[in-house]
Amino acid sequence: KAIDQGLITSGIFSKIRHPIYSGLICCLAGLSITTASVYRLLFTIALYYCLDIKSDFEEKKLMETFSDYEKYKKAVPDKFFPDSMLPWSDI
Repeated sequence: KAIDQGLITSGIFSKIRHPIYSGLICCLAGLSITTASVYRLLFTIALYYCLDIKSDFEEKKLMETFSDYEKYKKAVPDKFFPDSMLPWSDI
């Protein structure tokens, strides 16, 4: 039986909206770099694109389920990685 916990906005969810996808992308990117595999890196980029599309679909459903999701989305604008972690965030 599922437990209705409501919208979780604390912990890692206060920094990014999709931490599991972030972890998956980081692991695969690290594996790609460690093994010096261009094919794995291309796969990781393709996966990022697919997860971005999938998360957009999920967020539409979350907006239907939780009335305060739009407010949460504005408060936590970073989907996968906090902007401060990205090398181009200072540009």
